[in-house]
Amino acid sequence: MLKKTDYEPPGIGTVFQTMSKFARTDKIVLIKRLASLVGNNDLIIEKAEPSSHDRVLRVRLNDYLDKCPIRKHKKHWIDTGEQIAVFHPVRSVPFFLNKFASIICRFCNGENNIRDMIVWSRKEWPLLSKQIIDKDIMKFLLLLEELDLIRFIG
Repeated sequence: MLKKTDYEPPGIGTVFQTMSKFARTDKIVLIKRLASLVGNNDLIIEKAEPSSHDRVLRVRLNDYLDKCPIRKHKKHWIDTGEQIAVFHPVRSVPFFLNKFASIICRFCNGENNIRDMIVWSRKEWPLLSKQIIDKDIMKFLLLLEELDLIRFIG
């Protein structure tokens, strides 16, 4: 059993710029960079940005508890036994997962549901707030889904 002080929220990192699977194109990133460059050099006064139609996602944990996450693109996942790395199949971007994120991803086999992950995590960190664990797991899984690395079944 791990102590409360051993808890590190699930995390994922990369050395490359990433975009949502819902992003329209890489052109938006380029436009924002150009607008920033031009604005910083006082070439224009007003800030120029493309219009944004970002969706707001409201998630109720109870709607997901019985869903089983499953990793997509199986041959792109590398598990060293300690931590996991995954290469995005389309953009060839490497993602590196911390220890807790790696544990969660091992649960993502299509057989374990989110309730299983939460029950296991609450046993590992009994002194930590249940809301923190629940929220961290859901946020992380939704991020993986947004990056098109997992899907939910059930």
